[in-house]
Amino acid sequence: MKRLVVAGAVLGALCGCSPHPSTGQPADACTLLPKRVAESALDVKLGDPKSQAFGENPRQAVISNCQYVAAAAQPVSQLTFTIRVGSVPESSINPAETFISTMKQTFGQRYDLKKLNDLGDGAVWDGSLKQLTVFKGTSTYVWTSPGATKPDLEDKLVSLAKQTLSKV
Repeated sequence: MKRLVVAGAVLGALCGCSPHPSTGQPADACTLLPKRVAESALDVKLGDPKSQAFGENPRQAVISNCQYVAAAAQPVSQLTFTIRVGSVPESSINPAETFISTMKQTFGQRYDLKKLNDLGDGAVWDGSLKQLTVFKGTSTYVWTSPGATKPDLEDKLVSLAKQTLSKV
């Protein structure tokens, strides 16, 4: 849990604090990632989504969060999808590299971070947290499945990210 908070703090530090250029609001995370799509991509049965939104102030990042929890023990028992609009400065050249660099400077080599290509404007897989972070425009999209034991989780979340981001 502490690592999730830390990763969130690093994302906050990357914040350009500008609203989404078109609407100022993110799409609803649960609308972008419906239960049936998540279940199909991960090959698991999930419970109903819990949705939250934060950040009404247009000078701060706007966040939409969707969480699915499995009713029974499975290789993936939880999936959280978070959208942070306005979390990447418009002038950011390589947000994935910046994210990795900041995490390593702050926490050393404790994280299993890997830069991924061909996903948004940059993406990072964190094998320690079981988290995929994708930067696209001034937004950050995060899929997290803490405690997952599925051996192909990274591939499954990358596939899910591609499906989800095709709607953005």
